Amino acid sequence: DDGNKTVETVASAVKATKEDLEKEALAWGMKKQFLEVVHNEPTENVVSNAFKHVEEECGLGEDKKITWKGNESKESKMLIGTLVANFSQAGIYVQDQTPLGRYMATQFLKFCEEADTDKSGTFSQKEVIPIWDNLVKAVIESNDTQLKRIDEAIKNA
Repeated sequence: DDGNKTVETVASAVKATKEDLEKEALAWGMKKQFLEVVHNEPTENVVSNAFKHVEEECGLGEDKKITWKGNESKESKMLIGTLVANFSQAGIYVQDQTPLGRYMATQFLKFCEEADTDKSGTFSQKEVIPIWDNLVKAVIESNDTQLKRIDEAIKNA
């Protein structure tokens, strides 16, 4: 579930065997371990390094804020990509059109909206810290939910 309630059409479906489900549980369990690596990285360091990268590549205005609302700026896209690359470094590859990629994009915008208390449509480095924290937690919770579903399916197989 990528949080978008996207309907996918499939040609056919076959009930998974217990062995298939156990393999899937192992894969999701490994993903959980990788997510813990991302979660254990100090948030301030991750965000600070991402902002430094954006500033080096694109430059930032005097206020050092990045526009996130409306037409995403080049800086915003680079910041999001740089932050998400932390998952890749931990062994989880996120692409835009995968369920995880769509889920992360949806959640990131949701957390930006919540954190944008002044309704400016911009965020500072300090404001991104809880956004990143919330995103990592949401991805971990989503992974845990999928693991529970698979465990339940194994019990019922």
